[in-house]
Amino acid sequence: MHVRNDGPREASGVELTFELSQSVGAVHAAQGSCQAVLSNKTTCALGTIVPGGEVGVTFGTDVNGFEEGLFGTATVGSNVYDPDPSDNSVTAEVLIQGGVAS
Repeated sequence: MHVRNDGPREASGVELTFELSQSVGAVHAAQGSCQAVLSNKTTCALGTIVPGGEVGVTFGTDVNGFEEGLFGTATVGSNVYDPDPSDNSVTAEVLIQGGVAS
């Protein structure tokens, strides 16, 4: 996923939280300083993003015992006031079949 700053000011203390609909095992992120607080929730400190800047974060997991269909919600925040928080979260469905995510 990509985190972009469309605002007029630098966003500092940017944090991305990614939560899955069910526990699937450890979730790992390739960028940022990330912690898996629970097995279905990961929080990443992304630092500062300048206006128009973007940070890409890739997540991976080992799926063990799950119901078919997996939903994830990503929420982004920073310590800078955002007058329009409506675009700070996104939900996507990931369908896993036979060990392959699509």
